[in-house]
Amino acid sequence: TMRRCVPLHKTDADYSDYTMKTAMHQSLFAWLPYFGTPLSGPGPSMRTPDLYTVRCNYVPFLALGADVAHPELVDWEMYRRLYAEWSAVKDDFYSDYYPLLPWSGGKDAWRGWQFIDPEKGRGFFQLFRDSESTDESKVVRLQGLSSRANYRLIDLDGGEDSVLSGSALSLDGLRVALPPRASKIYLIRKEEE
Repeated sequence: TMRRCVPLHKTDADYSDYTMKTAMHQSLFAWLPYFGTPLSGPGPSMRTPDLYTVRCNYVPFLALGADVAHPELVDWEMYRRLYAEWSAVKDDFYSDYYPLLPWSGGKDAWRGWQFIDPEKGRGFFQLFRDSESTDESKVVRLQGLSSRANYRLIDLDGGEDSVLSGSALSLDGLRVALPPRASKIYLIRKEEE
């Protein structure tokens, strides 16, 4: 049933509680191959969403809720960036899923997950540091990589790309630092052998 359904309304909880939303997504990714979420919320927050808010909503089906009645208040550049980022990862949601960090519904936690298609050698991973987390960085160990191949990690925030072996990424991991209430997305691309 879960493979054939399209759950577009998964909760009666507040969709603008992004701690709850990312915690819920971390669980749903393991069970539902396709589900949606609205990028919406109360008041002016959806007229000028920040990057953290936007990234908390990346799932296979994304519904935008911009307040187009006030076009001078809508940050269209942010929506363009949102669409470009989501477009870069949307097909990878159908790949193998790995939670990278333990599940938590608390504002003092980090959350993170990875999607990877081992045959195509492509995927992405997302990390979130919530507002009350005191951990400035986390080490994440990527999954589903070939130990004999190298992988390019492309930082969608414009940081420098890095190329590391699948073995190093799986065993040693990658340390990622974030300020409170921040997020990171890396594309994973297998290098030619």
